[in-house]
Amino acid sequence: MVQQKHLSTPAMIAFITFMNMFIPLSTDLYLPAMPSMGAYFGASQALVGLTLTVFFFVFAVSLVLFGPLSDKYGRRPILIAGATLFTAASLVCALSTSIYMLLAGRFLQAVGAGAVITTATALIKDSFSGRMMSRILAITQALYCIY
Repeated sequence: MVQQKHLSTPAMIAFITFMNMFIPLSTDLYLPAMPSMGAYFGASQALVGLTLTVFFFVFAVSLVLFGPLSDKYGRRPILIAGATLFTAASLVCALSTSIYMLLAGRFLQAVGAGAVITTATALIKDSFSGRMMSRILAITQALYCIY
């Protein structure tokens, strides 16, 4: 185990678990509003459904891209950029005046979430090893599932 300068092990686990909540927050808070979005934006349900499809597709692609980027540029810049992008994109989504603006916001939200989730997993692998790494991964994933 690599000793962190700023966080104890329980605090590190809590921080990583918090970062892993970006995806459930991005979907669980969003899904109940989908049926009424078509009427609000004057868009078809297919276009409204595309906002979810775009999110998950871009998220999956960004997971692959941010691993090597966080190896090259470091975990901290990727984590900060991802969290900032996710937050800004969430504001774009909240303030959307058209379905296309919402699609763009969901696209950017997925990129930010991908950066954060990738970095969170990399932090576990950087900070812990062996059985302890397996335990921490299990704990964070279990907390993710409980949410």
